[in-house]
This record gives sequence, C-alpha cells and structure tokens, in this order.
Amino acid sequence: MRPDAEVEQVVSRVLSELLDGADVDPSVPFFRLGATSLTLVRAHVRLTELLDPRLTVVDLFDHPTVRALALHITERRAAVPPPSPAGNGDATRRAQARRLARLKAEEGTR
Repeated sequence: MRPDAEVEQVVSRVLSELLDGADVDPSVPFFRLGATSLTLVRAHVRLTELLDPRLTVVDLFDHPTVRALALHITERRAAVPPPSPAGNGDATRRAQARRLARLKAEEGTR
C-alpha cells in the first residue's frame, strides 16, 4: 500500500513549517531533517488536528519519515473510522498543551 498523497503532503507541510520552511524529503528521517523531540511533539499536535485525532507521539518515533508516517495514517484511516468529535477532544488537546508546555520548560533549563 502507498500513502495517500494528500496525507503525505500535509505531514510534509507541517514538518516544513516547524523546520522554518526547510525542504522536506519524505524519505529522510525526521531527526536528519533537523527535527528535535520538541519539534515532533509540536508536529503531533498539528497532525492530530489536521489528520488523525488518534495519532500518538510514539507514532512519530515509530514511523520516523514523512512517507512512513503518512502510510501509517493512511492505513489507520482505511482500517477504522475516526472517533466521534463529541468524544474527549478538548481533554486530549489540554493534555497535549500541558505536555508541550512541560517540554518547552525543560528545553529552557538545558
């Protein structure tokens, strides 16, 4: 199976924006593109909003390229319909915001 082209484009765009507009080769690992753990957490927040609310931060580490992550999202979309928007989306976003704030604070103390 190949990743959905639109999904791959969105993942690529999100990473590019977080990497200050750098060109993103879909087959190069995120960390070789210049991403950090904080970059991936920020990408996760955007990708859950744009593509898949079930996506986890661990998914970005398990599928470390744009193409691999896009394929993972494509396969999940084909296998299971997304959850109802009436679920715990607000709670999930608040938890993600807290995690991001903690990571930013930790980055500032290094």
